[in-house]
Amino acid sequence: MSGTDDCMHKNIIPILPVLFICILCISCRPEQVEFIKIDNAVVIGSEGHFVVVEADAILFNPNKTNGRVKTVDIAVFFKEQKVAHVNESAMVKVRAEKEFSIPLRMRLDMNKIQENWLNNLVAILRDKSVELHFTGYIRIKILGVGYNVPVDYTEKIKL
Repeated sequence: MSGTDDCMHKNIIPILPVLFICILCISCRPEQVEFIKIDNAVVIGSEGHFVVVEADAILFNPNKTNGRVKTVDIAVFFKEQKVAHVNESAMVKVRAEKEFSIPLRMRLDMNKIQENWLNNLVAILRDKSVELHFTGYIRIKILGVGYNVPVDYTEKIKL
């Protein structure tokens, strides 16, 4: 071996562990948490012209490690009109390889629901429920990696 080849080998050897660690880190990225549904939605009362609804967002964590929910940012629509917005910090623990729930509390603006009041009132009285569309995201952090879980779900709420 020449002196130049020996010097090249000395320069490559310290790079190999760093390269191995980089490949290992890339392959260890957590899988995306899956949004399943909005469940247990129930009207719990009223505050002025708002109807207060509590519900649970149900998700599944396929990862072998725990994580944390950081924020919830979900808009609630009734017949394409925004009637509520859930924007809160939620310090819910995300269990490894399990379903988990995030409690949601929203205040539906009845003034907005009543804007087209005749059509909406007939539908509400007939069905004794309202169909709400939830759209937005839930921010989750696993293994130090934060990402948004998209929410796009429609649910009927019994009145």
